[in-house]
Amino acid sequence: TKDAVTGIFRAEEDEAPEIAANDPLSLQNKPDSISPEVFVANGQLWESTGDFGKAMESYTKALESEANNAPALTSIARLHFRQGNHPKAAEFFQKAITQSPSDAGLHNDLGLTLNKMGQRAAATQSLEKALELAPGTSRYANNLASVKYEAGDANGAYQVLSSSNK
Repeated sequence: TKDAVTGIFRAEEDEAPEIAANDPLSLQNKPDSISPEVFVANGQLWESTGDFGKAMESYTKALESEANNAPALTSIARLHFRQGNHPKAAEFFQKAITQSPSDAGLHNDLGLTLNKMGQRAAATQSLEKALELAPGTSRYANNLASVKYEAGDANGAYQVLSSSNK
């Protein structure tokens, strides 16, 4: 009985089954190139494990593959921010915004970065752009209000909060 059931899964007389050259599961099948998205995903995986060096290496490979890849630029900017390297983070956020000017999240993150660098006016401008692109987003409104308050503009902070939080 055992041979009857398992026999259909075994190759005949130690014959290895032939694998087609185009079989996607074949270990011989290698892609011609790897897209930047794969490098970015790999970098995010490394970043989630705390290996920032390997994460940066993967993001850099994505940029080598496609110099103006917005997700790679964004990931590099966020990693620099996370590591406290705010000038580099600002530089890469600006590059990412050049590629994706209507991404409100990038404007928000640039604003937070500029605020960390003490550039309150530029931070306010960037956060206002985030709110312009995504009106009513409470996270962006709260960030803008915080920056205005830290800059000594309590009335401006109150106006932002009251207009965004009915």
